[in-house]
Amino acid sequence: MKQKLNVILIIIFLPLIISVVTHFGYISGYTEGVFSTETFSSQYDSGIYKYRILSKYLLLETDNIMSHTGLNRMDNMLSRNVRFMDSKGTLSFYFSYFIINSVFSILGVWIFYLISIKFFFVGNINKSILAVLFYVLGVSMFQYVLVPYDYTSFFFNNLIIYLFLSQKSQKSILLMSAMLLTIVLATLNRETSALAISFMLALNFTEKKNIFESVKEILLPAAAFLITYFGLRLFLGFDSGFLNKFTLHLNLISPLNLFGIFSGIFSIYLVYYFVGKSDIRKTLTNYLLFSMPYILVSLCGGITYEIRLWTPLIINLVIILLYYRKEF
Repeated sequence: MKQKLNVILIIIFLPLIISVVTHFGYISGYTEGVFSTETFSSQYDSGIYKYRILSKYLLLETDNIMSHTGLNRMDNMLSRNVRFMDSKGTLSFYFSYFIINSVFSILGVWIFYLISIKFFFVGNINKSILAVLFYVLGVSMFQYVLVPYDYTSFFFNNLIIYLFLSQKSQKSILLMSAMLLTIVLATLNRETSALAISFMLALNFTEKKNIFESVKEILLPAAAFLITYFGLRLFLGFDSGFLNKFTLHLNLISPLNLFGIFSGIFSIYLVYYFVGKSDIRKTLTNYLLFSMPYILVSLCGGITYEIRLWTPLIINLVIILLYYRKEF
């Protein structure tokens, strides 16, 4: 009982401590002009951002609640910092980022722990907690860009993978239905949900050795993603439907953006460093190949100095590594 209580405390307070530090200890030197309803909407109602409707709705509704708490009447160093980052910024809006990111950080860590204790280090709580520690620190390290959808997307990614791995060992209509619903919600949040589909395809291909059989196994999850992805664009319009703007040339000449690309490559190298068996290496490589659309879109339409672009990719690589190499 005591050990389970310790696990609960670690899962809740470790990500919460990191969230407090990253939101209030390290005030963003990168994100600006998105800390009020007006300025936030001016950015997130256009371009590629307008399709990420779930996180936008959650943030605005949270601010609607927080704006009644009296936070916006406060005048302190934090409120002045918020106004420095956004002349129209409010404390309630900044705290809303913190609340959304903290809640989904805790939920994402909890699901990662469940994956670890059930599929990596079966029943070994100490190893699972150690995995959680590296997960929390690794995910938080590159989150210097304040957005409302990253931690939410990590939670959905982990939940899809947990349901998928559970479905593999225990065929269930309920599990499949829950996974399909989670994919829809994840895609309403951010298009990185496609990486969970790549994860499923990579594992199926490793175990079946047949690409057609592997694809057949993920037809329903892929359909859930594609219907939601293209449905959003049909409903909201296709302008900037795939790229916000073309940034490949900037990513290849800017020292900071090149540093971001190097960081992603180095992170992938570190995962491969711990590979002991060649079949794991093949699965990791297949996952990267199946994730190539996301990688190319990130290079051509993202700002690679935002190293968080590679975080969901690295999370899934680590999960594949731990899933097949349980002797750590």
